[in-house]
Amino acid sequence: MNNTLAAENSSAERQPRQHARLNAWPRGWFTAQAFKQGFAYPPYLAVVAVCGLLLFAFARDVGGQCLGVLIVGAAALTALALARQVAAVRENVQLLAEQSARQSESRFRSLVQQTSDVIMILDENLIVRYVTPSIERIFGVAPETRTGQKLFQRVYPEDEARVAAYFAQALAEPGVRPPIEWRTRHEDGTWRYVECIGTNLLADPDIKGFVLNARDITERKQNEEELRESEARFRTLAETASDAIITLDETSRIVYVNRAAEQVFGYTIDEMLGANLTMLMPENLRHLHRAGFSRYVETGHKHIGWKAVALPGLHKSGREIPLEISFGEFVKNEQRYFTGIARDITERKRAEEALRQAEQKYHLIFESAVVGIYQTTPDGQYLTANPMLARMFGYDSPAEIMREVTGNHLEQQFYVQPGRREEFARRLREDGVVTAFESEIYRRDGSTTWISEHTLALRDTTGQLIGYQGTTTDIADRKRAEEELRSYAVQLQQSNRELQDFAFVASHDLQEPLRKVQAFGDRLKSKYGDGLNADGRDYLERMQSAAGRMQTLINDLLTFSRVTTKAQPFTPVNLNLIAREVLSDLEVKIEETGATINLGELPTIDADPVQMRQLMQNLIGNALKFRRADEAPLIKIQCLTHDHDDDDSTPPGCCRISVADNGIGFDEKYLDRIFTVFQRLHGRSEYEGSGVGLAICRKIVERHGGQLTARSQPGAGAHFIFTLPIKHTTEGVTT
Repeated sequence: MNNTLAAENSSAERQPRQHARLNAWPRGWFTAQAFKQGFAYPPYLAVVAVCGLLLFAFARDVGGQCLGVLIVGAAALTALALARQVAAVRENVQLLAEQSARQSESRFRSLVQQTSDVIMILDENLIVRYVTPSIERIFGVAPETRTGQKLFQRVYPEDEARVAAYFAQALAEPGVRPPIEWRTRHEDGTWRYVECIGTNLLADPDIKGFVLNARDITERKQNEEELRESEARFRTLAETASDAIITLDETSRIVYVNRAAEQVFGYTIDEMLGANLTMLMPENLRHLHRAGFSRYVETGHKHIGWKAVALPGLHKSGREIPLEISFGEFVKNEQRYFTGIARDITERKRAEEALRQAEQKYHLIFESAVVGIYQTTPDGQYLTANPMLARMFGYDSPAEIMREVTGNHLEQQFYVQPGRREEFARRLREDGVVTAFESEIYRRDGSTTWISEHTLALRDTTGQLIGYQGTTTDIADRKRAEEELRSYAVQLQQSNRELQDFAFVASHDLQEPLRKVQAFGDRLKSKYGDGLNADGRDYLERMQSAAGRMQTLINDLLTFSRVTTKAQPFTPVNLNLIAREVLSDLEVKIEETGATINLGELPTIDADPVQMRQLMQNLIGNALKFRRADEAPLIKIQCLTHDHDDDDSTPPGCCRISVADNGIGFDEKYLDRIFTVFQRLHGRSEYEGSGVGLAICRKIVERHGGQLTARSQPGAGAHFIFTLPIKHTTEGVTT
């Protein structure tokens, strides 16, 4: 063991001497050359073996050449056996190394052939020398058909120049090139996107080629295109939306905002981008947002809901804006973003406030209404009732009437007249609405009253009856008034009969002695007039004058009473024709006074022709009678329009006729007096007449459903205006 071979670090001067000494050893049993051929240990490696009492060692020089064996001790035969064992070990080691290499190569080849990428080896002319089998699975091309082809044969034409430039630079520079994308043709004719990474290994003695790793990215490209289209649609929607859309990053910084946000918040897009969202919040909410947002980013815990949250925003002007906000979260490029959609609900809030106020008003009306208001089920059970309805039926509160009144017993509880409830229900079923349905009902204490019901059937969208709503009016006072009116009508009919009796008496019994007075007065005057002295003749004339006035008065009263008692049915009457006939009758008076008559175009109306003639004759006669002494009468008869009268208040379906003169006029404070029977503004000595003419005119106009009035000033003439319906639905009015 104390004898050693030269170590690897022995100096160069000692190596030749050792080599020479070993070569000089006897070659009887074995030689250094045999060992040199049989072992392949690394340079300078000293191997020492001990077998029994034998110590030996192998030594190599720097070039790996075996220098020999130093043997100390045992016999040469034993050394030879040991050498054979060492050779066997060496052979086993060599076999294991070759097996391991074959397994590694097999695993590498399997990985290459099963990879999802296509791996090609190209020569310096970009001709395919080798391609993995995956090319058939990905591009539909068998590996053997692609080998020997030029790479550019399947490149999309528009991409060829860019690909050529890439490979020109790649071939000029060894090493890995950055990735490039292009389109290549599939065997089925479609074009596929590929992403390639090239490595220039032309200088590598083992490869001597350009290695190209290609990956099919068609699906990724389609997804990217869909994403771009989706983003484009989103931007289009966002930019045209009426709601503000804001996107934040994880620091609450605004990274996107649409145009609508400018309208909502008053800031420009540039002012909002990059700012913190708290800029758009009232001061009292900012610290809550910071804390809640940070907590959510860290823990995912939400401090408020994310759907349709009502929160105030802050306008640039400083005013708060009611908003409805919804939030969402998404991830892009491994970064979290948060999008909020904010809707300005100012108008909705105003509408809600208006609705709230309307509901308050409705509640106030409901509670204080002078009519009963209710809603019921289809069988009549009260669902709501206001205080007036309860009082109307004799209950202390709405709760009592809703509790005690049941739908199945309404007829027994309320309606006095049997079957009235069924009639009400029948009309409601047939028409869906009942108006002014009058019934006598029992109150809670047993007394009776009258009500008028207005009820509407309520149905759902399918037409199914779901209940009724309506109002109930207490008409007891009206019923009492109607009863009084009926009694008055009876009395009026009795009065009219008495008036007719008077008219009969006046037309017969009163006029007969009056005619005798007039007749005997005329005889006295003709036979004995010359024999009477002056006083006698004066008495006689007074008697005859009084009899004449009495005759006129009786005739006027008969005319006044006959306006209604002797009325004729309405027929179409041409007022122009009536006016001309009256003017013809008054021709002598017109000539005596020198009057000028301007007759305009008058309409044709439904009327009593006799009474229309009486009306025109009285008004035109008065215009001739009450003339000024210093001026000839000027009378205008016309149908008024807006062109003639700025204060035209003609009701629809009516006409307004005017009879105006330039006579003495009157003070309008006596307007009502001039239309009253026997009322005169002037003495009989000034103007003849009984004071009944204008009263007859008003009664005729009113009988035709119209109105008569006048405008005047003393000395400025009078302007009489009457309004009459053009058409009547009945043939005449006989009241």
